[in-house]
Amino acid sequence: MGRALWVKIGTILLIALMLLVPLAMIGGKIDERQATRAAVVQELAGTSVGEQTVSGPLLVLPCTEHYVVEEGNSKDGFKKVAQSRDCTRAHVPQTLSVTGSLTTENRYRGIYSARFFVGAFNFEGRFDVPPPSSPAAGVTREWGVPLLLFSLRDPRGVRNAPGLTWNGGLYPFSSGTGPRSQNAGMHAVLPYKAGPLHGVHTFSFPMEIMGLQSLHFVPSAKQHDVKLTADWPHPSFAGRHLPATREVTGKGFEAVWRISELASEAPRTLAGCRDPACQTLQQYVFGVNLLEPVDVYSQASRAVKYGLLFVLLTFAGFFLFEVMRDLRIHPVQYGLVGLALAMFFLLLIALSEHIRFPYAYLIAASSCVCVITAYLQAVLNSARLALGFSGMLTALYTMLYALLRSEDHSLLLGAILVFSVLAAVMLVTRRVDWYRVGAGVAKPTAAVAE
Repeated sequence: MGRALWVKIGTILLIALMLLVPLAMIGGKIDERQATRAAVVQELAGTSVGEQTVSGPLLVLPCTEHYVVEEGNSKDGFKKVAQSRDCTRAHVPQTLSVTGSLTTENRYRGIYSARFFVGAFNFEGRFDVPPPSSPAAGVTREWGVPLLLFSLRDPRGVRNAPGLTWNGGLYPFSSGTGPRSQNAGMHAVLPYKAGPLHGVHTFSFPMEIMGLQSLHFVPSAKQHDVKLTADWPHPSFAGRHLPATREVTGKGFEAVWRISELASEAPRTLAGCRDPACQTLQQYVFGVNLLEPVDVYSQASRAVKYGLLFVLLTFAGFFLFEVMRDLRIHPVQYGLVGLALAMFFLLLIALSEHIRFPYAYLIAASSCVCVITAYLQAVLNSARLALGFSGMLTALYTMLYALLRSEDHSLLLGAILVFSVLAAVMLVTRRVDWYRVGAGVAKPTAAVAE
């Protein structure tokens, strides 16, 4: 091959590498817009309500043991000193059943939005409280007022003032996970009689909860069952436990979790913490995230990552036209077409912020194909060749869209694309005399139309 051919190939590759600069700038702009959206979501959470984690209820039986010890020695004498120690007991429910129905809504700040949900829940279950062991000799116990504690990560989301039904009686909730606690949540003071509370006790309470994008639960009972229905058709189930059954349709989803104390350490940890707002419990949560089906920023970011491959495949098509049609395309014309390809990604993200991603992709791709086709008609001095190149670009844009929509199979599709292009190039050029092509590049037989 002639030296001129190598110079041409090197120039094309240099132009392709130079196009990494605008592609990187566009990628930076996508990251900036994504960060802005995340900041808006956090702002909406700060002024309204954040993500929700539900923990409890937990039954706490305050207890203090009083006893007397002797202090001193045989020389100076002994004296009796009264002392006390805490013997508070905490119990998780034997069974806890939670049913909830979620309704979603979007709230906007400019062009950005955040997804909130409002859920109507009903909690019911029972406590099986064993009688306490007898105190040691010389020890007396003083029992305090029993409390039922319940934690909600962001109590601003409580939309009503729920009352606790305990053994048929109604008792109000107060804020905080205890009379002296500042942790997020609520508590109810239970009926107190002299002596420890024990036996079987049933409870229930309704609650309307609002939250941002995700709802999680802490396994809070020896047998904890949760049933959720929602009008959002794109759930992402997350946490330590996936639903036992789930059904997702175009109108929403229904999911059921069944978690026993044999499958989670959370009930034991909860009883040990004596506070449903204990941070240690976060490692045991399960629930659902209400995701956007198509995250336009992540999709656009993935598209930009294929930008260089897109440019190289287009330039390879240009070069084949030079070889097969004995034409000469100037490096500037390569660069202009490459910039048009790069502008596709900027146009894509700008449009997708205002319309659905598939429509944004269609408009951006169609615009770029039309502009490049009109330009190539003059460059190649042939409408037929320009339309042929337009068909190749359309096929590339179609394949790129398939890559973006099928994240799990993107590597497979990408490998098939590259292999197919290589195979096509090899078949088309199998009879080309590359030594003569080198001379042809040095002395072209056809000129570009002015």
